[in-house]
Amino acid sequence: MEDMTKEGKLRSLGVSNFDIEDLKELLAMTTVPVAAVQSWFDPFHQDRKTRKFCEEHGIQYIGYSTLGKCNILHRGRFHKGGNV
Repeated sequence: MEDMTKEGKLRSLGVSNFDIEDLKELLAMTTVPVAAVQSWFDPFHQDRKTRKFCEEHGIQYIGYSTLGKCNILHRGRFHKGGNV
């Protein structure tokens, strides 16, 4: 992928679901900067540490959410995975 970026076939590189340790390892081995990381983000999981790391390293953080299918409020209690 780095070669394709250097050849102009790709504009930028991005990754999905990388945590801070994964990003550190990736940054240590790449010559082309990582432009973006896409990770799970919602009001109950704000991923603040990864977002801060990305900000400090010039990486765009892109959040995605299941919009409620992962955590469902049922009778005042949260149930993981939507099993109620």
